[in-house]
Amino acid sequence: MALAPAAAGALDFDPGGVHERKPRARQSVARIRRLHGGQRLREEDGGMITGHRVKCSRRCNRATRVGMRGAGLVKALLLIPATLAVLLLLAVGFFEGRKAYWDYRVKGMCEKDGGIKVFESIAITHSQFLAWGGQDGIRGVPIPHESEKRTDIPVFRRTDDQVIHPGGPEVRRDMTEFVRRSDGKVLGKYVHYARRGGDFPNFAHESSFGCQVTSVISEKFILVEGGAK
Repeated sequence: MALAPAAAGALDFDPGGVHERKPRARQSVARIRRLHGGQRLREEDGGMITGHRVKCSRRCNRATRVGMRGAGLVKALLLIPATLAVLLLLAVGFFEGRKAYWDYRVKGMCEKDGGIKVFESIAITHSQFLAWGGQDGIRGVPIPHESEKRTDIPVFRRTDDQVIHPGGPEVRRDMTEFVRRSDGKVLGKYVHYARRGGDFPNFAHESSFGCQVTSVISEKFILVEGGAK
């Protein structure tokens, strides 16, 4: 039974070094922990970086949208005066074009029907000229309107005014006839076409255009014997 002591001594035998494996195991656990800890740190760092990128991207997008809105607002503000200028030019062109059209019409009517027409002439003395209200040095013979009932003057005038276009601009045809009171014969007449107004709204006096008259009407059919002094 000599093996018994050997068996008893076998309890103190350390086949691989149990005491040596424990530190190694601890080192392995610590290394694994460090690895996991580093990975966790990297993940956390990566998450922080990703979050920072997301926040930065949101801020950049917000700034871009604000910048685009600002640029759009600036463009809109710049378009306002340009649009107003274009509208102003269109309005002025409309008014001037309308005036030109009616001036052309008035000129044609003046050439066709306007001016002075004499059908018969009469002669009066200088004393009659003065009695009718004439003045020496002033051209023309005053002829009363038919409404004045000046029966001492053998000639009167009557008028007929027509509105061709009521406004914007106003276009008129004004006719004056000179009538002998004794028989009602028309001695002469004067027809005048005119355009008044139609300008672009402003504070200046309105413009006009009409038939050109270069002589005194009454001198065409009333002859003063000896002439006006």
